[in-house]
Amino acid sequence: MARYRAAAKPALDKIEALLAKPREAFRKEYTERFPPEVQTVIGKPAASRTQYDWQIYHKAITQAEVPDSELASKKLKGQAKTDYQALLAELEQYKHLLPKPLPRLQIMRDQAIDALSTHVLRAGAIDAALQEVEPGFLSILDPTPAKITARPNLGRRTALAGWLADARNPLSTRVIVNRVWHYHFGRGIVATPNDFGVIGKRPSHRELLDWLTAQFTGADGWSLKKLHRRILLSATYRQSSAFRSDAA
Repeated sequence: MARYRAAAKPALDKIEALLAKPREAFRKEYTERFPPEVQTVIGKPAASRTQYDWQIYHKAITQAEVPDSELASKKLKGQAKTDYQALLAELEQYKHLLPKPLPRLQIMRDQAIDALSTHVLRAGAIDAALQEVEPGFLSILDPTPAKITARPNLGRRTALAGWLADARNPLSTRVIVNRVWHYHFGRGIVATPNDFGVIGKRPSHRELLDWLTAQFTGADGWSLKKLHRRILLSATYRQSSAFRSDAA
């Protein structure tokens, strides 16, 4: 990037001079459309923003600060727009100096604020809160409270994800294995893939489901590809479905 900026500096400086005032006007116009409290967050020095402020800032700033191409299309007119297009054409000769784009990853994280309390609601009415309850899982599978280890009152999504993807979880692991079997055979080992509860069907071959699940979370390392291969190469799957009168 340093080589590109050095070589293209004259054109880049002209573009910056051309867009500086339109950029300032655009940011002012769109910032003033937000409520006063959001405007305050946007105007804060970076060092004084809290994590919650940063959450608001990143959601709002995308509307007040836009790429140069969008800014030029909305704010430049006449000769200024022509000059901008000419400068972009001038930059093309330096394009080979640009580094390859870095990979990008979208993540989620908890903010440094207390999680809201959760209450049992009388008849489901939001304004009729009863006792407060703590995070937990299906009590029939795991009656112990959820272990939130990230920070006090936070890390709830992480705890839920960890429970769902735990090889010792007797439900989620068997659900995915049964669903893959269902897609291949047209019927799951548990015939109700969306219902493993008391009104769902019992597994036709429980030991097979247990074994496939153990292989999936153990030797196969949670690899769906290996699970598909194991099923498709089985003698059961490779049996012919053609009708045989002599075997009827």
